[in-house]
Amino acid sequence: MKSFSLIVSCKCLGFFCLLYVISCNKKASKEELFKQDRSILIVQLQELCNLDQNGRLFLRELEKDSLDAKLFQVKKDSFWKIQNKIDSQNTEKLIAITKKYGFPSVQRLGKPIPAWLIFQHSPIKYRNEVSQIITDEFEADRFPSAEYEMVKWHLQGRKGFPFTINSDSMQNVEE
Repeated sequence: MKSFSLIVSCKCLGFFCLLYVISCNKKASKEELFKQDRSILIVQLQELCNLDQNGRLFLRELEKDSLDAKLFQVKKDSFWKIQNKIDSQNTEKLIAITKKYGFPSVQRLGKPIPAWLIFQHSPIKYRNEVSQIITDEFEADRFPSAEYEMVKWHLQGRKGFPFTINSDSMQNVEE
């Protein structure tokens, strides 16, 4: 009877060790997968950022060129209907990418692609999910702190300033 319980105990211990190894590999595989698919991600993220920014640049140009206030308002309303759909689609795509690879920061990509802007412009319906994702990614050291504060500011209704600068961290230029 003792040998049977010893065998069962060893099997249970082996099973838990296997689960531990699998969970450790899962974290490593996210990084490995990111490195493996980095070039594909760069193309996809550049496309998302272009969609995000091009419409907003168009709106700024529309404001400069607009003479008729009523026509401008109609164009602006039409633009925002389209941009809101783009923002939703972009947010869903970045959520999926982040869940699979971890957040694709500029540092991780090695390219100046500001993917955080997608979450900065995410619709309100994604507030809770994006908030949890960016917090997890920030804690995993994959989401830069300044961008984290900017996105949190957006998710909390854009009240006040996005973040405060600690005066102790400012250097005196005259020194």
